[in-house]
Amino acid sequence: MLRDDLTATYRQLTYIYAGALTQDEPDLHIPVMGRLTSLGGFVQEYIARHHAVHVIRGGNGFLVSNGVAFPARAGTVFVLFPGCHVRYHDLPESPWRYTYFVFSGKSAAWALAQAGLTAEQPALKGGYDSLLELFFREVETEYGKDGCAPIFPVSMAWRIAQA
Repeated sequence: MLRDDLTATYRQLTYIYAGALTQDEPDLHIPVMGRLTSLGGFVQEYIARHHAVHVIRGGNGFLVSNGVAFPARAGTVFVLFPGCHVRYHDLPESPWRYTYFVFSGKSAAWALAQAGLTAEQPALKGGYDSLLELFFREVETEYGKDGCAPIFPVSMAWRIAQA
């Protein structure tokens, strides 16, 4: 399922897995993925409820997680960890383009820690935008279909975790 939102500061396409997972939540899966394009001056601030992974594709800005600032530019990956007070924003002269997805399930924190991402170290620099783009395109395609297989959100989560 696709949702398209436009505000004064961004446009966001959200891809939502519309199928039903089994009664028991899988250990790791991706229920939602989105693509955000800032129009300049994008700012979000809240207490995170999910493991929301953000991969910056362009622009510059900052993640502030529990009072500690981390720069975020093309290639950076950062995670909003549940319970953390987060504020993240782009620079008006260098608007962000990013892809985000939610890692859900009891293995989410463990999988992120294997990549070096923790509540204390929620950001990593590198070429993550290029590394993960093919996975993101596959999610767009599958979540846009009627009848996406229930195993897909699970297998994709583990494939991304392994990348």
